[in-house]
Amino acid sequence: MKAIFLMVFIVFSIIYANQSSYKIVQSRGEFRWPYGEGKAYTLKLGPPFFGVNNLAEQDFKIEQKSNVLKVFNDRFSYSAKIKDMPINEETHISWKNLNLDEENLKLALGHFSFETKNSQAWIYGVNLNCRKSTTFFSREINQIISDCLSFADISVDGIRKLSYGPTDGLESILNAVLSEHFSNNQEGETKITDMSGRVRGNQFDMYMTTHLDMSVKINIKGQITQDLDKNEIIVNIKKAKAGFFNIRDKLFREFAKIQNNRIIVRSPYIYIKLGE
Repeated sequence: MKAIFLMVFIVFSIIYANQSSYKIVQSRGEFRWPYGEGKAYTLKLGPPFFGVNNLAEQDFKIEQKSNVLKVFNDRFSYSAKIKDMPINEETHISWKNLNLDEENLKLALGHFSFETKNSQAWIYGVNLNCRKSTTFFSREINQIISDCLSFADISVDGIRKLSYGPTDGLESILNAVLSEHFSNNQEGETKITDMSGRVRGNQFDMYMTTHLDMSVKINIKGQITQDLDKNEIIVNIKKAKAGFFNIRDKLFREFAKIQNNRIIVRSPYIYIKLGE
């Protein structure tokens, strides 16, 4: 789960660092604490507004100082506080084949990896398509979030994590929730494939397959909304099933064990703080 949050953070960092671009093509990069670097091809509108599109190669650097992560080069700079992110001297992050079409709210990511002393995680084959509610292009983050929470399709080919010590986050939740009904001898490994989800009018429906001693299909349904005043996303899980088994109550008990300042669990709701 921490790897997913880091992936989302890096994607948004690249978006807002490249203020003059509306498309980013074939971005790749690597970060070994506290420094990193990346590359992207950016597509810009020709002057004055439309005309010839300019495809330019752009290098950028990544640097962490205290609780601030900075993405920059000699033409742009973007920084954000990451005090709740699991980035430290043992962190290694890499990504490749990241493509962003901000104008049409589309994202594709080929591969993302996250490694620490105690674990390794890989996310691959990510595709996200949202529908704009306006005819004009806006970089306003709350507008983008609102559009994606109203209408979106997402798919992930796979998530895999290896743990070399006590498990936490996504793997501990899955193991605890599913162990009541299914056996799992693959200790230390979490594997999810064929994840897909859709949002229509703030109602979401998500499917995934987790691989234990046998493949188990999971379906989660509910509602997802945004509270602008509190700067948070509210998830209301109405249904959660693994095969024929109802796992909703067990899911909330396990989520409650990993809540922090940014994720608050109050069944049937999960509150996700978006930042300061």
